[in-house]
Amino acid sequence: MPLITELKREVLDAAIPVSTLLRKALIAAKEVGDEENEKWISNELKGYPKDEAIPDYRELRGRPIVRNHYTGWQYVYTQNLTPEMEFKISTFKFRSPMTELEANAGQEYLGITYHPEAERMLINALGGEPCIPAIQFTGIQFQRILDIVRDRLTEWIANVPDPPEAPAVLREDVVVQVEREADQPRYAPAGLRGFLGENKSWVFQGIGTEILKWVGRLLILLFVFATGYYWSKKAPSTQTPPTPVPTATPLATINSTPTP
Repeated sequence: MPLITELKREVLDAAIPVSTLLRKALIAAKEVGDEENEKWISNELKGYPKDEAIPDYRELRGRPIVRNHYTGWQYVYTQNLTPEMEFKISTFKFRSPMTELEANAGQEYLGITYHPEAERMLINALGGEPCIPAIQFTGIQFQRILDIVRDRLTEWIANVPDPPEAPAVLREDVVVQVEREADQPRYAPAGLRGFLGENKSWVFQGIGTEILKWVGRLLILLFVFATGYYWSKKAPSTQTPPTPVPTATPLATINSTPTP
């Protein structure tokens, strides 16, 4: 099956990871010469370099949290901040490879720490006590990124025409094996039933046909003879018994009576 056709089927299967689809899509984009989507697929698969712009769907907004040695993790109240400042400390742009985003999508909650420079600024803003500032995200947010990438892959691969099917080419070893088997003599198995089953064409060709004709005629004659014999024995006798012939009186007996 061509790679493009295979990718069109697998992109609809939610059980196949997006990272696997991106690997196949990268090869498919190279085959069709789509440089623009090849670059996008490569960035999604391997992660966006620092000099590349990050798509808006990779920008997530979470909730600031902080951890210290006394209270553990707790939320940071941002009501006293301006909307611009609150947006800056609660929003991340993820350049991570797709496999890392898939791992994050499998978590219910996760915390992402800040860049070291931003972390120092936040620690000072929180009073300077030792603590670990971070942003809390949910796995659903990362799952949305995966769905957006899958949808874009679906739209792209749907517009790529399927390659023409290549003509079937027999492997050389298969051809040699077929020729070798054709040259070998075939031996009939023992018994008439096995011979007829293995050589069915023999029954309908050559001398086999003539033999079957004569056997059929002989069977018909035997059937007719047996039927006639059976009915001749079973039918009742219809012959008329012979009529008895009267006995004649001898002439000598008639003339021997004297006349008065």
